[in-house]
Amino acid sequence: MFESILDKLISSVIAIGSLIFPFVSGTDAVFENVDFFIDENKMYFSGQLANCYTKEFDEILKSGQGVKLNFKIELFSEKGTEPKLKQNFYHKLRYNLIDKKFVLYISEKETSLQLRTINDVHLEFARIDRHQILNTSNLKEGKKYYVRITAYMDKITFYELSENFDLMLYWNNNQPVTESNLFDLSLFAL
Repeated sequence: MFESILDKLISSVIAIGSLIFPFVSGTDAVFENVDFFIDENKMYFSGQLANCYTKEFDEILKSGQGVKLNFKIELFSEKGTEPKLKQNFYHKLRYNLIDKKFVLYISEKETSLQLRTINDVHLEFARIDRHQILNTSNLKEGKKYYVRITAYMDKITFYELSENFDLMLYWNNNQPVTESNLFDLSLFAL
């Protein structure tokens, strides 16, 4: 019973806030500390989204509602318009209102972290660390390629309501993107 009352209270607060939040100016999230690097015959990526939190977005993160941050990795040939390789993974964050801890699931590592503060969330939620993008078997001799990484958030559905709320409003409806420089097989130590 207590959980039901708590769920209704949380959904009411968020629902009222969702009427106000779209009028709050968002932020322009960007990738920073971007590193595409080679280890043997594999390419890895590390990076962090910056400028992606606002006070209002932090309130959503602390509400107990699950928030999913998706990452899409695509490999393109130099003049290609269709990706040669696609990869998707996500980070899902939920605040436990009883334990007062955030639980972050990192799908690319199939692991969960417990975070104590919103500052810890800011460090870990939008960070990718040494994620393998591709290996040399994905590439052809004599062709040039580049990698594009895009981030976006799923809409959330508030408890007890059928309304969806678009979290991308907090990022001015823009998906942050970063791209590697052009490369070919000569970049790898074969």
